Amino acid sequence: PLPFLLGVDGLISGAARLEFVMTQLEDEIEEDGDDEEAFTININRFIDTNLWAESALQQLRVRHSDLHKQQFSVIYDGEPATGPGPIKEFFEMCRMFFDVKPLKDKISLSKDNSVQKPDSHTKQKPVEKEAGKSPSQTSKQRLSSGKKAQAVESPLCDLFPLFQPAGPSFPTPGMIVPIPLNCFPPEHRSRVRELFVCMGVLMGYAIRSNCSLGLGFPSPIWHIILNQDSKLSWRDWCGDDEVFFRSCESLLHMSVDELDLYHTGTKFVWDAKTQMLRQEETELFLGSASKRVTNNNKSSYLQMLCRTRVMGDARKGGCWQAIQAFTQGLKQVIPMNMLKILLADHMCKAVLGGESLNISVLKNLVEYADGYHERHKVIRLFWQLVETELDDEQQRRLLLFWTGSSIPPYCGANVMDTTSEESIMTISRHRFQRDGQGSRNPHTLPEASTCDKHLYLPPYETRDEIRHAIIIAIDYCRLGFDRA
Repeated sequence: PLPFLLGVDGLISGAARLEFVMTQLEDEIEEDGDDEEAFTININRFIDTNLWAESALQQLRVRHSDLHKQQFSVIYDGEPATGPGPIKEFFEMCRMFFDVKPLKDKISLSKDNSVQKPDSHTKQKPVEKEAGKSPSQTSKQRLSSGKKAQAVESPLCDLFPLFQPAGPSFPTPGMIVPIPLNCFPPEHRSRVRELFVCMGVLMGYAIRSNCSLGLGFPSPIWHIILNQDSKLSWRDWCGDDEVFFRSCESLLHMSVDELDLYHTGTKFVWDAKTQMLRQEETELFLGSASKRVTNNNKSSYLQMLCRTRVMGDARKGGCWQAIQAFTQGLKQVIPMNMLKILLADHMCKAVLGGESLNISVLKNLVEYADGYHERHKVIRLFWQLVETELDDEQQRRLLLFWTGSSIPPYCGANVMDTTSEESIMTISRHRFQRDGQGSRNPHTLPEASTCDKHLYLPPYETRDEIRHAIIIAIDYCRLGFDRA
């Protein structure tokens, strides 16, 4: 039986364990049978990014504590969207909360893009404009008026970033670690800790929704979160830094009694303004700067040395307190008795997602309708464009336009699960719009519905036509209901 085999290390894969846990949680929710207890976040994408981001954070703060018994849903104001697509879009938007850049910078970039590149709707609701005021000013005034809107004014967004790059031991793009709480001003630390709890809740629901974030923690951090860190060695903390690993290994096999070596090490501190990690020397524990490294204690020295490079200043707790707060939120969504079943190495990869889009696997997921088939001229033009002319970033934008997420999920050697019905995607015919004389308009753009991963592709006649249309679609219409 699977529950018995889960206790045998290496016998059951990480993917099977995660699927078992998700099934158990779904069964508990079905037994409870109260759909009204779903945890729902309301998002208005017609207002400024800073306002919906602040609103989402505030809604995460007022959640219930037994979230593992609740389904997760997202409601977009004015957008009748259902299914997994809108949820994937939500987590695509929430990736900014885990980014290492200041949230204000991300929001400013989003504002600029929203003016130059309308990011969603052909049927977008116009925001009423009061005399002498811009739509954004009008929205801010409405949200700031009344007792219920006071929480939106709280500058939670100003407390970001909460995370920094994991450093040279784990250089994979997207690898992050929490910024230690002591790096924040004392007056903000209680609220920052609360935000880390919210980030745990957010990632928990991303895992339950099978949404990779493109950002995540190194495997040793997941070992700590899953309470599986007792067997971690200094080698695990070295990660992918081969030069540092060989240096530590040589130290382990030599006599150090005669060396002038003390219990100090290097930590990496993130400067959000310069977007650079800087090295700082630090004690490995209180008063360790005067404690010599000997042959008797060099093993424990290496353990602390390698851990500090990732976790930060051990004297002040490093990022331990932030990890504890994050785990507190995660356990509200996935209980600890189920978290401990999971494998840290697999969770690291599952949350991070696939590094690139596997086009051959993607093709196997696609079904065709309305006269289209695998050998149809338009379909052949489409896949030729995707495979030979779109770079990795453009392929991710196409995936975002089509499914609601730019991050392909991690599934072993393949980047997408070809066995799941939820993974099936569709391409069907979309009629050309007509110009003023009733002629075919070759500039008609494709449309997509993330609710059912459906791409509506007009019957373009040339490669130039389809290239022009696809590039515009993925550059300007990435998120939102009824995009085109």
